[in-house]
Amino acid sequence: MNDIINKCSQSVLKDEQGSACFAIAERVVNALIKHGLHISFAESCTGGLAAARIVDVPNASYVLDASFVTYANQAKVKFVNVAEESIAEHGVVSECVALSMAKGAAANAEIGVGISGIAGPSGGSPEKPVGTVCFGFYFGGKAECGIPKFEISKTMHFGAAGRQAVRNASVNFVFETLAELLRAD
Repeated sequence: MNDIINKCSQSVLKDEQGSACFAIAERVVNALIKHGLHISFAESCTGGLAAARIVDVPNASYVLDASFVTYANQAKVKFVNVAEESIAEHGVVSECVALSMAKGAAANAEIGVGISGIAGPSGGSPEKPVGTVCFGFYFGGKAECGIPKFEISKTMHFGAAGRQAVRNASVNFVFETLAELLRAD
C-alpha cells in the first residue's frame, strides 16, 4: 500500500501514477456497487479531493451520496454534527474529530469518511507537525443498512512535502483503506 501512496502523492501525477490512482478508486466504486453500498465524505484539508477521485470513475453516481468540504470548524459543527466540545478538547486535527466527521457524513449513506489534517506549509506544531492527517471510517451509518457497524480511526504523517503532496497522499490512503475494508479486487 505504501508504494501506491508514494506514487500517487506527487504534486503532478505522471500518466502511470494517475492510472494507478484511478484503478484504486475504480476498485472501490465497483466494490460499493457490488455490495449495494453508498459513501459520503466530510473533508477538511483535502478540500473535496476524495469526492473528486470517486467522481472520476464511471458509475460513481450509484455510490456517492454526498460530500462535505468542512474546512472551518463551524462548518464541521453545522454540517456534519461535530461537537464543539470535541474540537475544544482534542483539536480539530484529531482522530476523534475525524471519526465524528465520518459519522456525520454517513447520515444517509452506509459508509462515511472523515479527513482532517495540516497540509502546510504552516499551521503545524511539535505535537502535530505539517503533514499530520487524521482519518475516520464509519460503516453502518444509514439505519438498517444491513452491514455490521464498525468504526476505525488513524493518524498518518505524510511529512512536509507540500500541500498537494499531503492532500494526494491523504486521498490515496483513504482509497487504499477502503479497498482493504471492502475487500475490493
